[in-house]
Amino acid sequence: MKKYIVFDTSMLQALLDGRKTQARRLMIPQPRYPGMKKAIFGLHPLAPSTLVRLPAEGMEIASEREVWIAEDCFGNIVEVIGDCPYGKPSDLLWVKETVHMTQRKSRLTIRLTDVKVERVQEINPDHYEEEGIEGKSFSSPANGLPYELYWNGDGLDYSTPREAFAALWESIYGPGSWKRNAWAWVLVFEVFKENIDEAVDRFWDRRDYKYGYWR
Repeated sequence: MKKYIVFDTSMLQALLDGRKTQARRLMIPQPRYPGMKKAIFGLHPLAPSTLVRLPAEGMEIASEREVWIAEDCFGNIVEVIGDCPYGKPSDLLWVKETVHMTQRKSRLTIRLTDVKVERVQEINPDHYEEEGIEGKSFSSPANGLPYELYWNGDGLDYSTPREAFAALWESIYGPGSWKRNAWAWVLVFEVFKENIDEAVDRFWDRRDYKYGYWR
């Protein structure tokens, strides 16, 4: 069984329209260390190892692997976060459009091109559009001055893309979640309008694909 990701109806349409190439997901659980400044992806002796089978020797050995690690403002490692539940760059995920949709019937696949960790309010202003936020310029009928409106798919108008994105975040994680400014997984991806098994077949010659995940 391959990993999947869920989007609401408006963001599904943004995927289909080619307007959404980023998604932020709440990190669960949140890092415990209050002084965490950033997270990096790398090797650490406290990180859980992975077993690598050596067929020629008929044995398995523990091998270090990269995981997400929290650092404080001085660059000290303060916590091992672990793996991103959505994967790492080059991994494929199928998009689960409805509760009862199965992998076999999926029609959208995303391929991760980057994974980052940041507080949700730290989003780069250039990335609102990549999160699926739409905007349009108008001229005021009263004085002819230009103004802009933004939408996140909830049917309301917002005066800034930040307000639209904040409302989108709270529609997913509840009132007050934007103000809490929690740590989030930042997923950057490209979208393919095909079943994940078709995508796997298409990428087969270019990647080493094992056990349902890109390695």
